[in-house]
Amino acid sequence: MPTATDRDFLDMRVSDVRRVTHAGQDHHVVLLQEVGGDRRLPIWIGEEHALELALRLLGHSSQLPRPLGSDLSAHLVQALEGAVREVRIDHLTDGTYYAAIVVDGPRGHSEVDARPSDALALALVVGAPVRADRGVVEATESDETVAETLAAIDSQGAPGPQALLDELAEKAERQDPPEPTGS
Repeated sequence: MPTATDRDFLDMRVSDVRRVTHAGQDHHVVLLQEVGGDRRLPIWIGEEHALELALRLLGHSSQLPRPLGSDLSAHLVQALEGAVREVRIDHLTDGTYYAAIVVDGPRGHSEVDARPSDALALALVVGAPVRADRGVVEATESDETVAETLAAIDSQGAPGPQALLDELAEKAERQDPPEPTGS
């Protein structure tokens, strides 16, 4: 198997997070956009990860009373005198994307296996570059589900980051209605 240095990676950025409907079910997608290019890579993620990424993309995470999981990861890397060099979306197997977090530390660099959603949230916290294996991007370009997902995003038919946060707030309000005020 080729090493990461033998492979061709594209520079990407986290550009969006959306909820899309496919085959009658809602799914959450984080969208990577090629830096200086037109290629996009949608990665399906869980709802809680979509919300964390939405908070990060909209700049609301600093307003939270407690740190998120990606904050914890960033603080742990820093406490161990390390730094996140980059995040890579490095392979796709049976429809599942895999990521690696490259960390520089006192004993050199290490690659840590991670879910893409966790790795991307950490990259947003620390400002690390995001890279995707060109072969992974090319493999998804001809996938019909990917094409449908991108079409839904392009048509703005899929709720974006702010809509995801608004839905969460509405759901929380329904579950825990405000207490009536007394006269």
